[in-house]
Amino acid sequence: MMRSFLLAILLLTSLPGCPRDDTAQAAAEASCPWWGCAGDNICLTNTRTCVKPCIADEECPAQFLCKGYFRDVTVFSGRGRRFCRKATAAEGTACDQFGKACMKDLICVDGICRRRCEDDDGCDSRSRCLLSVLSPDSLSPGTVYKVCVRATLPVDAPCKPNVEPHCERGAVCLFETCHKECEIDTDCPKGHTCSGKGYSGWRGKLRSNAGGLPDFRYCAM
Repeated sequence: MMRSFLLAILLLTSLPGCPRDDTAQAAAEASCPWWGCAGDNICLTNTRTCVKPCIADEECPAQFLCKGYFRDVTVFSGRGRRFCRKATAAEGTACDQFGKACMKDLICVDGICRRRCEDDDGCDSRSRCLLSVLSPDSLSPGTVYKVCVRATLPVDAPCKPNVEPHCERGAVCLFETCHKECEIDTDCPKGHTCSGKGYSGWRGKLRSNAGGLPDFRYCAM
């Protein structure tokens, strides 16, 4: 009886699609077997697949990065850790928490792979460094960073604050219209002067009420 049971186990673990090596199992994104995942791999309950815990990208299979992380909605047998995820989604393409992960140096924000940045120079010419993000990673709580967002609306185009696409570089969304930023009148198109005053945030509002200097100027008729 015992010999038959052991033989059955050996046959099951030798079947195609049931890799015993933890790295191979994670690379195959194999379904969780009833006897448990290989090695230190853990069964991700959201996808019912075996994932490889990690600390650094180098521990992951090819095309995988150490981008997965424990969240309250995920059960890791009581362990909160990072795990390897297949990271092949390019900048500007769709991503999600448990399916497609973004390639190296990209971050999934609002379901899109975005580039982390400090200012507009860190983005491509059709993007701007405007969106501040509070990290959802429970292993790095409270981390705030900025990412690139699409900024393709021309001057005079209708716009909405904090909604993509944003106004192109050199323009700002005010009164639901993209206005050209300026320093002097010659920066503005014909019929406009650099007379608009823009204020940012609640501090800017206080300065505006007190007649203080603006944060920026824009072209107005």
